[in-house]
Amino acid sequence: MDNTATLGQFLSSHDEDGFLHSAVGGDEGKFKVAVSLQATAKGQPVIYYGKS
Repeated sequence: MDNTATLGQFLSSHDEDGFLHSAVGGDEGKFKVAVSLQATAKGQPVIYYGKS
């Protein structure tokens, strides 16, 4: 695919360690920045809620 606007963007999934702890060391401020960037960046943000 050459159109990145159609690719889904996500921070983490149930198949890997959580983004908050593995990538930003539990820093909630950095996590909020990452979520804000994800929601406003080019592409389709993937916000998933489901059973684990």
